[in-house]
Amino acid sequence: MNIKENVERTISGKTIDKAVDDLKKDPEHNLGAMIDKIVGAAEKLPLQSVFKDQLRGIKTLSDNDRPGKHLMINLLNDTDANVLKTLAKDFIVNASWLGVRTQRAVSEKEGFNVPWFMLIDPTEHCNYKCTGCWAGSYQQAKEMSFETFDRVLSEASELGIHFIVISGGEPTCYPRLIDIFTKHKDTAFMFYTNGSLFTEKFVEELRK
Repeated sequence: MNIKENVERTISGKTIDKAVDDLKKDPEHNLGAMIDKIVGAAEKLPLQSVFKDQLRGIKTLSDNDRPGKHLMINLLNDTDANVLKTLAKDFIVNASWLGVRTQRAVSEKEGFNVPWFMLIDPTEHCNYKCTGCWAGSYQQAKEMSFETFDRVLSEASELGIHFIVISGGEPTCYPRLIDIFTKHKDTAFMFYTNGSLFTEKFVEELRK
């Protein structure tokens, strides 16, 4: 990370922290104004056009008081502030802004297209045997080593990929899933889960 990027990351991080704090105080009244600010700032940043279109769509939801606006308000009310801040930094700053810049530089230099996100299946294990799903009845049930998983995510980060989708099998069957999240703090993760293995302890570890 160069000095310019470090400064950009620091300033944007502090801006996001303040924005989340303001939204958490009174999301119903502050959401519209905050969305307007975000959309205005996004227009000046070198984001992919699809992200700008999505932000405009969110603004339309808010301006027209559609159900999506109330979903956003509920998420702001119900989600831990630090989770919101971390997700916003990883998804907006790392994945959608600075990461895209790195991806474009690597693509131009190396001559291949770097994808915006990556899908990875660290385990084929699943605790269910659902009809029609390969995971529950698949006999091999292979599992990726932590070292390989870690290396792949580190290489993805070097390419500017900071949004990782985890599937499976059932991702929560992977024994070191929390360790991966903890080590790769600059990455936003989304994982598909049946939710059946969630415990209070797991949720608390996930929140941290």
